[in-house]
Amino acid sequence: MGKLYKFWPVPVGVEHFKDHTTLNKKLRDDIDIIKNEKTQQNRSGVGIWQSCLFRDGYSSFDQLREMIKPVVYRFMTESGYHKHAMDYYNIDNFWVNYTSGPTGYHVPHIHGTGSVDWTGIYYPYGDGPFEIKSTNYPDPGSLVLYDPNGHMKHMVNPPDKVDLYPYYGLPMTIKPQEGLLVVFPTWVVHSVAPKRDTKKRMSIGFNVEKSI
Repeated sequence: MGKLYKFWPVPVGVEHFKDHTTLNKKLRDDIDIIKNEKTQQNRSGVGIWQSCLFRDGYSSFDQLREMIKPVVYRFMTESGYHKHAMDYYNIDNFWVNYTSGPTGYHVPHIHGTGSVDWTGIYYPYGDGPFEIKSTNYPDPGSLVLYDPNGHMKHMVNPPDKVDLYPYYGLPMTIKPQEGLLVVFPTWVVHSVAPKRDTKKRMSIGFNVEKSI
């Protein structure tokens, strides 16, 4: 009997940590401190405060690293990495994204190059409940992941035929919720849809880097 092979899939790991409200509160408190202590670094955010990269100095971020590390490594091995390869990967630098304005957004971008294989985002704050959609019309403040072959697929099937071809070249959008972790290969282009309210939006970015 024949077998369906999935060539060139795009792995995306999503984990919701439901019982870490104390840690999330510490992270939010430390983010307020970071905004005063760290230098702002302009990257993909428009109307967004983004910190420079940092590793140490905040116990809440050390706790976050230890919490997410086994989950990130599990997603990587499930996507095809050998489990022994995880000995050569580290979650080192973090950075903070913060906005309370009604129009903040991130333009399409990727994270890291060279030694960076995977990247991730953790949400210490978010309205939720988190929701994953295949759509050209993301909810405000949603993370938007783009199909690397989307432009080629649209040459075959127009994107307005979403009712006939769901998940075929359309962006995948994820509405954030407190405690949500999203990880994916660093070459996946992504953005954040503009906000439409004055509620705070906080996210913590990080890279998974190899040491060899």
